[in-house]
This record gives sequence, structure tokens and C-alpha cells, in this order.
Amino acid sequence: MSIINNICLTLFLCFMLQTLWAQETLEPVEDAASILSGILGGDKGISEVRLVTSTEQGATVEVDYKGFKGNYQLRGLILNRLKKSVEQISSEPQQLTKADGTIELRFQLGPGTENYTNNVLETHFVAIVFSKTDSILSGIDLGDQNVLGETYLYKMNKRWRVGGNESMVVTVKLTPFKSATSIQP
Repeated sequence: MSIINNICLTLFLCFMLQTLWAQETLEPVEDAASILSGILGGDKGISEVRLVTSTEQGATVEVDYKGFKGNYQLRGLILNRLKKSVEQISSEPQQLTKADGTIELRFQLGPGTENYTNNVLETHFVAIVFSKTDSILSGIDLGDQNVLGETYLYKMNKRWRVGGNESMVVTVKLTPFKSATSIQP
């Protein structure tokens, strides 16, 4: 019986290690907004951001945060190379339930990609925005950027499939190069 327990324990540990290795820790970007958030934030901040899952049309990011006492809302934005928000990729805002913890953001490629001529959309950054929901200025909409919140920027290079799917058939026209007699064995 102890051999079966040892085998089960070993398999469980291997599964847990594989799960931990599958998560990719994202690297923070030091830009003006994140430096300002770090200075004004005090004890508040993000300790780690991990890319948990990545599919062709979606991604899940886990955020470890600390020090956000009060009513805060967390939003995620996917940014292109120029650090502009990609409107076709959306995430549901999350309400923070405690001051310290881990929260998950799910990003999904939505409609509005009909104008892309390429089958792949490349993005380079993810912005994590914490904003107070009970402040007087929280209702002001200033476009996709939240200048009243604390913004943290992380590198996340990802290719999103805009058109087609995994099982699509692509017709390729072959063009011969020289003749069959010129091929050496």
C-alpha cells in the first residue's frame, strides 16, 4: 500500500511542478506612468504578474497586489507597440474584495477585427490599472486611459489570431524550380 501512496504523491508533485513551470512571470516596464504610480502609491503596488494561459484568441493574467485598502476596481488593457490600447481585446473590470491578494484578468479578442488584412494581431504590453470606485472623480471618463488611477505596465508579447482557425485549409500553388533531372540523389 505504501508503494501506491508514494507513486500517487510523486505524480501529484510532478503535476504541481508542471503547473508552476507553465506560468510565465511578466517583466515590468519602467515608464513615466508606472514611476509616478510607484511614487504616489506608497505601500500599494503589484508584487508579481503571471501569464497563466494563452490561447490564439484569449489570455489569462494573474495579478498579485498589496496595500489597496478601500473600494478599488482593477482593469486590464492590452497595448500595441506604441503603447496604445487595442480596442478589440477586452477584459471585464474586477472589484477588489481585500487589500492584499491575487486576482485574475481574462482577455478575449472580440468583434471588430474585420478591417485587419493580416491573420495575426501582435501586441506587446499589458497595462494593469487600479482606480478608486468611491472617489468623486471616479465617474469621469477620459477615454481608454485612466489618468486618475494607478497604472502598472508589463511586457507581454503575444500574437492573436484574427482570422481563420486551427482546422482551416489553405490552398498553396506550387511552382516548380528547375526540372526533376537536376535533382541529385
